[in-house]
Amino acid sequence: MFEKKDLDKWPRYEKELFAEILRRGVSQLTRLRHPRILVIEHPLEESRYK
Repeated sequence: MFEKKDLDKWPRYEKELFAEILRRGVSQLTRLRHPRILVIEHPLEESRYK
């Protein structure tokens, strides 16, 4: 599981870039939904809370 707090020491630009890469990856995997290949357990959730 990805925790944003692990990135506290990263520069802001790199944190935003990394989060965007994760969002795109999850989005692409969601489109591949197939019972024998991939099961989506939980949808992507974003919050401002740490």
